[in-house]
Amino acid sequence: MFEAVLPELVRLHARGVHPASFSVRLSGVPESIADEKLDPVRARWPKARFTILASGGEVSFH
Repeated sequence: MFEAVLPELVRLHARGVHPASFSVRLSGVPESIADEKLDPVRARWPKARFTILASGGEVSFH
């Protein structure tokens, strides 16, 4: 079903860009170390926006 509606969604919403999502969840690693480890990802996509969420021993990047 997804394949059937994808062309229509792209036509209506993509407007020449391709939305992407990237999430990483780490546990048992301090937030500062986790942030440092993802520097290469941020360097590769400098226009991307990231959010760092830390809670209950887990660090998430979205």
